[in-house]
Amino acid sequence: MTSTLRVIVIAVGTVLLALVPAHAFAAWTGSISGQLTVAGQAAPNVCVSATDSTDLIGNSSRFALSDSQGKYTVNGLATGSYRLAFFTSDARIETPTGLITCDQGNVLTQYYEDQANPEAATLVSVTNGSDTPNVDAHLAKGGSVSGRVTVGSKGPNGGVCVVAHDPTDWPVFQTRTDVNGDYSLAGLDTGNYRVAIQGCGEESNVIGERSIDVHVTAGSDTAGVDAHMDLGGSISGLISAPDLHGTCWSDIEVFDAAGSQVASHSNPFSEDYKFTKLRPGTYRLRFDVSCVGRPMSGEAVTHQGEFFSDQETLASATPVSVAEGEDVDGINVTLGMDESKPGSPEGTARKAKIGALKVRGPAKVKKGRRLVERVTITNTGGRIATGVVLQVKGRGVRYRASLGSIRAGHSRVFTAKLCPRKAGRARLTFKVNSSNAGRKSARRVIAVSN
Repeated sequence: MTSTLRVIVIAVGTVLLALVPAHAFAAWTGSISGQLTVAGQAAPNVCVSATDSTDLIGNSSRFALSDSQGKYTVNGLATGSYRLAFFTSDARIETPTGLITCDQGNVLTQYYEDQANPEAATLVSVTNGSDTPNVDAHLAKGGSVSGRVTVGSKGPNGGVCVVAHDPTDWPVFQTRTDVNGDYSLAGLDTGNYRVAIQGCGEESNVIGERSIDVHVTAGSDTAGVDAHMDLGGSISGLISAPDLHGTCWSDIEVFDAAGSQVASHSNPFSEDYKFTKLRPGTYRLRFDVSCVGRPMSGEAVTHQGEFFSDQETLASATPVSVAEGEDVDGINVTLGMDESKPGSPEGTARKAKIGALKVRGPAKVKKGRRLVERVTITNTGGRIATGVVLQVKGRGVRYRASLGSIRAGHSRVFTAKLCPRKAGRARLTFKVNSSNAGRKSARRVIAVSN
């Protein structure tokens, strides 16, 4: 019989994975319990894992977290023998009672009974349906690194990633700074470490990475490992290009005031883009889209490119200013069309326009029941319509939804789920507004019965 498997550990830094049959927690009711101490005191917030002795990679592991008195209970165990481990981790671990995290435990990893490696662990016997009590452990306190990270001239200082790497450059512990910029890396053994500090993820505007070499002694805190990080800004927007065919690729380049390229994207064509971690200053952008026709179709290779906005050279490109911590959005372009003459046919074609709005749905509904209306919105203009919002008002009906953007020359179908609250004849007004494409309205009359 094949069992459904599920991942029960979600890692933040160090990755711990345990795969078990989905029915296991309900079927296995054995447990192991005990109390943990450090230097004669209760050891709270320590992770405990119990792994079947025949399992060499941890697929059968169950987890628990010690409480404020150092007490723990590992549940969901079948009859068998288990290796117990006690440790500090930056992972979030799923248990039968919910997620646990033990990043504040600050103990050195130890196996029962006072062993440094799993092969030497004393096995603990369990019988399904019974608890094996008094499996206690006296643990050694780990070392730690702490400090404060400041960002830019005025923050924010929170949410910066800090990672401890061992001498092989393996990341052994990760955390994030709190709102004040403070952090602590715990559960470290005696040795040398590299502390790496950088923004978390591509969306962060924290610039660069700081690496600080430190020595840690188990049982002590290496304090004052501080850092200051520069804070940049971002530029983002939308790209549209008429008559795209085949497989398309977009290339975007960012140049600083001296004309040097400081960032670039080269990806399959997407309507949206964003550059982060740009130092405060003035930038010029170049956009390019190339398309390759379908094989054997006879379609030509097409190429469209320009500098922002509608310029042919870097020198004439419209500059974009970025301040510290600023997200400059709305730097939108439509390639291959001239917007330099707003009153000309070219300028008119370049504009976005909500040109059509159609609504279809039932003519009758009972009060309080769901009424589903199919709304089709068409952008008949030559550029992307942004900030599109749908509102519906009428007798007993109030509805609003943000729809985002609609590509040039395209329609978007949206399902509006209404719930009339008053019986009688209801005149509904469907109104679509866009930040750059105008507005359009349509009306429907429905009968609402009790």
